[in-house]
Amino acid sequence: MKSKVSKKSRRRLFMICVLMLGCIGILASSVLKDWLKILDNKKQTIVLEEKYTALLKEEKELQAEVIKLQDPEYMARYARETFFYSLPDEVIIKMK
Repeated sequence: MKSKVSKKSRRRLFMICVLMLGCIGILASSVLKDWLKILDNKKQTIVLEEKYTALLKEEKELQAEVIKLQDPEYMARYARETFFYSLPDEVIIKMK
């Protein structure tokens, strides 16, 4: 014998299925948004780490330059080369 399911029960089962699918869809979209944000943050982290290492390298170079500039002989030579200062009886020839 076949059991007969009333229209009311079918309608109730259909509504429950629709509500469950709606909840699953909302949860899936929420998880997808969070997952995409995590991927974007990982990309930003990689970029920022590369910038950080570049800045650390630049800082070391600048610290080495500061140490060099504290030497009076280096400072005098640097000023002559960069700003074309000259000693007495010295002629500057600029070559391109």
